Amino acid sequence: MKKGIVLAAVCILMLLMGCVDKRMAFQDIEEQQDKAVVYVYRPDSFVNSAETMDVDLNGADIGYLTRGGYRYALVDPGDATVILRKNVIPFNEYGSITVRDLKAGKSYYIKADPVPFGGFDMMLMDEATGRREASATGLYVSE
Repeated sequence: MKKGIVLAAVCILMLLMGCVDKRMAFQDIEEQQDKAVVYVYRPDSFVNSAETMDVDLNGADIGYLTRGGYRYALVDPGDATVILRKNVIPFNEYGSITVRDLKAGKSYYIKADPVPFGGFDMMLMDEATGRREASATGLYVSE
């Protein structure tokens, strides 16, 4: 009986070891005189928690967004379009937003808020709220 309990405990421990979160805490990106910083973040939410989305910013892939995560990019001033796509179906759009008239040397925070049954509401947040909410997320890094 004891061997069975020990074996079960070891199996559970081994399963949990495979679920280690590989995130770095949120970090402010140093603003540059000639670029704007765009953060795209996703709150830690049970809604659509298993969904991993590719983040497309002005036609460039800047990585994927997981529950409780963020991505960032330095972009030229002007307009910026962010599109979330499901990584296994590249042409499906699950949320998008266009932010007009980005200014160099400024930070912009875009919240990808999951909605039930798929999809995301994309919202440009004011800087104080966006920074506060984004700072509760992490940047996924691969080994």
